[in-house]
Amino acid sequence: MHAITLASTILTLAALGPTIFAATISGKVVDIANRPVAAAIVKISEEPTSPSVPSAMHGGTTRTAADGTFSVDNLEAGTYLLCAQVLKGTLINPCQWTTTLPHATLASAAAITSITLTMRPGYRLPIRVDDTQGLLNAHEGKTPGAHLLIGVHGGYHFEPADTDSADSSGRNLSVLVPFDVPVGVTVQSGFFKVQDAGGNAIKNAALPATVNSAAPSSRLTIKITGKN
Repeated sequence: MHAITLASTILTLAALGPTIFAATISGKVVDIANRPVAAAIVKISEEPTSPSVPSAMHGGTTRTAADGTFSVDNLEAGTYLLCAQVLKGTLINPCQWTTTLPHATLASAAAITSITLTMRPGYRLPIRVDDTQGLLNAHEGKTPGAHLLIGVHGGYHFEPADTDSADSSGRNLSVLVPFDVPVGVTVQSGFFKVQDAGGNAIKNAALPATVNSAAPSSRLTIKITGKN
């Protein structure tokens, strides 16, 4: 009897077929002058329906075309958060440094909606890491726990600084920040001894920085002085 019931259940599920999601979110990524932003990475993630439901259960990632357009298919009904990023670029992710996150709502599993994402200009803040003893090269990736974390938290997620170049006495990094907004550049390491430009010890701190749009010449310098 049990075998018959199981077989009937399997046949019923097979008859119903797979759940089909056919909704689409399309749109365009532009800058504040309404010029298309090509090669931007657009991430679409579903918002949770309640605190107990994990977010990003459905969605997708795509890259904009030369005219700034994008499209993500096979979505289910729901409300989605849309973010856009240009790797090592100078345009701010519309999900960062804002209190109004861009959303799109699909009313049904066959809905189609369109949205425009606007990326405003930012500044790649230069960060010099002086390491005259060569401790980073000697230990990072080789000694357990030897890691230096530098980056900023723009509200939606943490953005690590990019390494632009390296030389015999240190590294040159940069991280994208908004103009005319006070930010904190996170510097963390449990392995290396780190100081700011004034010689003050840094363990797990956020260095303040504000980039003036009228004269964007801000720069941060930190020093690796030893091991903890």
